[in-house]
Amino acid sequence: MKNESYAVREVQEILFLLSRTDPSLPVVFPDGVYGKETKIAVRAFQRRAGLDPTGKVDLKTWNALFLAAKEAETLPLPLAVYPACPEGGFVGIGEKSDFVLILQIALQELGILGPEDTPSVTGTFDRETGEAVKEVQRQAGLTPDGRVDPATWNVIAGRYNRESRFPRA
Repeated sequence: MKNESYAVREVQEILFLLSRTDPSLPVVFPDGVYGKETKIAVRAFQRRAGLDPTGKVDLKTWNALFLAAKEAETLPLPLAVYPACPEGGFVGIGEKSDFVLILQIALQELGILGPEDTPSVTGTFDRETGEAVKEVQRQAGLTPDGRVDPATWNVIAGRYNRESRFPRA
């Protein structure tokens, strides 16, 4: 591959996307420069894809990157552990936010909050969400108060990252 900035950036963007769901791939930030970090990430990808780890993006590597990116775009991204929890330190009944929506999606994916065809995912922390949080807290040995503090969020995010439909390396 030539060191053309646009093509390099495109490869880096794909590698960055793939690193979000595959911890065996190093994170590369798209800057358009095919440097040492990009070459290392390309080699790691090539090993993962069963290709010769040359660090160069040839046609086989490009095709494998493209197919992997198409597949990765349909997968959920992993949840971050604290400090992703809101700044107040906890959320509870009555709060309405994007964080609550993400929380509800994670609880639903874990099978703790109603199935996908129920109106459980609303972005509003309701009684049903509180009961689901209490269940997670009981299972984790935390005080089941139904509020999401950093410790509770870390348990939920950790379980989601392990148990949801992520590709395994």
